[in-house]
Amino acid sequence: MFHGAIYRLAHGVFTAEDVWTAVRNVLEPPGWRADGNGDTTEDLRRRHASAAVRAAPRARVVASPEVDGRSPLA
Repeated sequence: MFHGAIYRLAHGVFTAEDVWTAVRNVLEPPGWRADGNGDTTEDLRRRHASAAVRAAPRARVVASPEVDGRSPLA
């Protein structure tokens, strides 16, 4: 489940320009990047919330199954 995150963390450490940047890759919060282009937690939450709103199914109105004024469950 976390293989991708571990891979990205290791990649950030091993491709860092200097030792301090490599250490910061481990210590800084998720999404931190040395160039400043990383997604913050708030960015990820905003993106997830907007995707959830777009993906929410619309409510459908279903006709009542009553026959002759009686409910089939009665």
